[in-house]
Amino acid sequence: MVKKKRLLGITKRGDNYLRKLLIQGGRSLILSSRTKTDKRSIWITQKCADTGYNKTAEAVANKNARMIWALPSAQSIGKGIPNF
Repeated sequence: MVKKKRLLGITKRGDNYLRKLLIQGGRSLILSSRTKTDKRSIWITQKCADTGYNKTAEAVANKNARMIWALPSAQSIGKGIPNF
């Protein structure tokens, strides 16, 4: 059985400016997701109702950071853009 590595949230140990940009992008997505009906927007809206605005902004920023991190490795393997 392969043990899955647990991914944690965004920490304050990294680049402060990049973290601020990711959080601000998350806040922007929260505001724009209220009128949309795609899968990710529904997840964001439900998360905001359950946990609150700031925690949702951090969760969206974390998800965006993981997608940004996965893009170069997926393209170097030749798989193209991964489907999130």
